[in-house]
Amino acid sequence: AGVVRLVRDADYFDFSGRHRFLQTGALEFDAATFEIWGALLNGAVLHLVDQDVLLTPQRLKHALREAEVTVLWLTSPLFNQMVDEDATLFSGLRTLLVGGDVLSCRHVGLVREACPHLRVLNAYGPTENTTFTTVFPIERDYRTAIPIGRPIKGTTVLVLRPDGRPAAPGQLGELHTGGLGLARGYLHRPELTASGFVDIAGERYYRTG
Repeated sequence: AGVVRLVRDADYFDFSGRHRFLQTGALEFDAATFEIWGALLNGAVLHLVDQDVLLTPQRLKHALREAEVTVLWLTSPLFNQMVDEDATLFSGLRTLLVGGDVLSCRHVGLVREACPHLRVLNAYGPTENTTFTTVFPIERDYRTAIPIGRPIKGTTVLVLRPDGRPAAPGQLGELHTGGLGLARGYLHRPELTASGFVDIAGERYYRTG
């Protein structure tokens, strides 16, 4: 259910057979679920390249253009490295998703300037909730922080104060996430599961910290 909710009838990305993905995530990394199943469950194309291609900006740029890739996901640190080398690297894409860490406003701004037709998404989510929890389309420049957006379909989020009550706008709070993508817990680690997963009003949530 977690993977299906991520890549079928999604509300954050138009999955279809016309897309061409290039896999950047290792098989043990949760982002690979978006890349592999996003392509295969929608009749799209999934391209694979060697790791040294992924880590070499000019070789990656060539691979993207040669394969006519339309969709790419990158971790925020790797994205920053690529942009520092060549902000036009992504010009042939239709959609670029970046996540795994806080996004750099400066690097995103450089890419938006170099690739004005590119759709850039801030894709946030802990592994415990199957890859993406919230997604934010970046449509302008930001100076301090880029929002993480709204929960994708089949996902719920709460921002709670230390006393368990909902945080008001502007208040600090801890993000809790649940829904169809939520894991059952950590395998053979009951104490860690008990501390990370909580029941709230009859629903199970993960405390993101």
